[in-house]
Amino acid sequence: MNAPEAPPFDEPWQAQVFAMAILLNQRGLFAWSEWANALGAEIAAGPQEAGNETYFQNWLRALERILIAKGVASATELANLAEAWR
Repeated sequence: MNAPEAPPFDEPWQAQVFAMAILLNQRGLFAWSEWANALGAEIAAGPQEAGNETYFQNWLRALERILIAKGVASATELANLAEAWR
C-alpha cells in the first residue's frame, strides 16, 4: 500500500496565489515563459529553504512583480492589499 501524498498546499493562500497565476496566464496577462523567468528569478534571489512556505512566497513575489511590470497594480496598491488582508 502506498503512503498518502502530502497535500500540495499547506495554507489556503498558497492555493489562491497558485490559482491566480494560472488564471492570469490563461487570460493572456503574461506568457508562461515570462512566468517561469519571474519565478526562477525569485527562487534564485530568495532563501534556499525547502518547503511550501518558501516556494509559494516566491510565487507571490513573482506574481507581484509581473502585476507591477504590466501596470495592473502599483507596489503601493499591493502593499495596501497585503496590509488589509493581514
